[in-house]
Amino acid sequence: MGTSTRRMMVLALLLSAWGCSQDRVQEVENPGGSGGSGGTGGSGGTDVVDHGPPGTCENPRAIDAAVAEVGVGAVAGSVENAIADHDGGCGQEGPAQVYRFTSLRRGTLSLTLAAERGFVVSARRACEDAESEILCLPEELASDPIELAKGEALFLIVGAKEKRADPTYELRLAFTPILAEGEACGKDGVNGVCEPGLFCRPSEGRCRANVPPRLDSAEALMRGSGQYRFQVDGTDPEGHVAGLYFRLKDADGNPVALSGLYELYTNISPTSEPGSPAFSAIFAGSVNLPKAARSVELEVVDTGRARSNTLSVELNAPTVVSEGEACDLKGWKPVCETGLVCPPISANPTCETNVPPEIVSGRALRTVAGSLILVLDGRDENGDATQYFGRFLNENGTPVPAFRRGATEGTGNFEASPSGSRDFHSVAVWRGFFSSYPNVVKAQVALVDSGGNRSELVDLEIEPRPIAELGEACDLGLFEIACAEGLLCGPSPSGEGRCMEIESARVAKCEAAPEIRPGGRAILSSAGASHWDPPVECSFYGQSALGAPEAAARLVLDAPASELTITTDLPGTWEDNTVVFLLPGCGEDAEAVVACEDAWKEFDFVRTTLVAKDVPAGRYLILVDTPTGMGPVEIGVSAR
Repeated sequence: MGTSTRRMMVLALLLSAWGCSQDRVQEVENPGGSGGSGGTGGSGGTDVVDHGPPGTCENPRAIDAAVAEVGVGAVAGSVENAIADHDGGCGQEGPAQVYRFTSLRRGTLSLTLAAERGFVVSARRACEDAESEILCLPEELASDPIELAKGEALFLIVGAKEKRADPTYELRLAFTPILAEGEACGKDGVNGVCEPGLFCRPSEGRCRANVPPRLDSAEALMRGSGQYRFQVDGTDPEGHVAGLYFRLKDADGNPVALSGLYELYTNISPTSEPGSPAFSAIFAGSVNLPKAARSVELEVVDTGRARSNTLSVELNAPTVVSEGEACDLKGWKPVCETGLVCPPISANPTCETNVPPEIVSGRALRTVAGSLILVLDGRDENGDATQYFGRFLNENGTPVPAFRRGATEGTGNFEASPSGSRDFHSVAVWRGFFSSYPNVVKAQVALVDSGGNRSELVDLEIEPRPIAELGEACDLGLFEIACAEGLLCGPSPSGEGRCMEIESARVAKCEAAPEIRPGGRAILSSAGASHWDPPVECSFYGQSALGAPEAAARLVLDAPASELTITTDLPGTWEDNTVVFLLPGCGEDAEAVVACEDAWKEFDFVRTTLVAKDVPAGRYLILVDTPTGMGPVEIGVSAR
């Protein structure tokens, strides 16, 4: 007599003794029935044939076929009244529910079990055969994909190791079809993934035979012990090289581990001429390579997961050149000898004597809001100054710990304007500096160039930032001359900054903003005064954009939009958190916000996509706020 038959006899005797019907027991013990149907997921517990208690190998719960076609679904259930003596898989004997997933086509299935600690899900090819178990997954972990043939069944057993305070769970399933030659495929595997040997050709959107790329040449350079640069050149008729594999070797050709790995991978973005199969790609890293490494094996891989041939090259130091010889601005091939610099301000740079930068004049300004502004003018003969060096002193002449980890001196990034000039003008802003260090009365500042040379240290007494009254000249960047309270610095008809009433300044900024319609893009500037602020509830990360300058564009909607999308998720957006908000008209009513979105809310940290529903036709003002107001912002608008 089989195990299942004995179980049924015992259950029948119990039912008879309790005076209950088996149908009544099924009604109570059907915790998976019509459970949650997440996404395109299954009904979570449709009983198949009543060959035994539901949720057992004799009568597994079927998962909706919609998940088995393509998509993501979820099954909600409970082990509270499950068969306690069922072998739940993963070597545990606690209560469990059994599901059967049948693939309608060839594909892969991935599983995640959302439950409290102590739950497991196992996958078996044959339900009562523990030897057929191919997966044992604890709660909250995602499984590797399980490949299934068309019509193949997989038994999924969800169990708990012991009785739980919360017996409920959610089994999440993701099925990805494996596509054959000629089948439609989509970007990022939306319709499935092409079978091995094929790739999704973007021009057709169909799986086609893959022609792997070929490497023709490679170079590996190592600078010091912490920087390396790999360059590969080859042919790729399909133009689909996506990544680079590399393996380090010692002098005898033996593998050398880097961070515990003998093979490493990185994404790459090759460059090529239009219509040409030839490509070139460069990858530069910064990590301490093992001293034993002498060579590297390089392979590229395409979007169809096919690898190229392997090239093995020596790890070499960059070529060193003398004064007057051509050099590489990135310091790789070739590099200037010690004492020389490759000047970044030259179109065709050659090595020249390194001359330290010089600060000719400077000011340290304190704003009413407590920010510190450093204004420096000087000469940088090589155009390679990269950092500030500074310290801040209190009234006793003692340096204050204004830098990381309580240091009393430190560095910051230096940016000069105009770019490409040996004479520079530079402005740096530390917002809220004096709220943390109110007793600072002096700044000592120097500049540091790419060769580590430092200029003479200059002493700058802290002074109040000049304030201009209505109609007087002001600094449109609000760095060196600000406007009195209640006024804003706006562009006058001649283009220079003048202090004006807030309403007038807003009108001037709006009228100067570029016009954009759905389907268009624009690159905006976010410099200048803050004319509007986003709603407090929109600026997610500490209202970091409040009081900062914003970029503006005038939006024209010729027809109502059921869905209006405005995004800064574009290449021309400077790497800073963006807050996008929409005002009617020209922003006359700063409180009448139509919609608002902050990158930090979605943990993107930089770029924002705002989606507004049911927006009437008309004219609007798009505003993009950033904490620093520095750098360009590229926006795109679409509507439907």
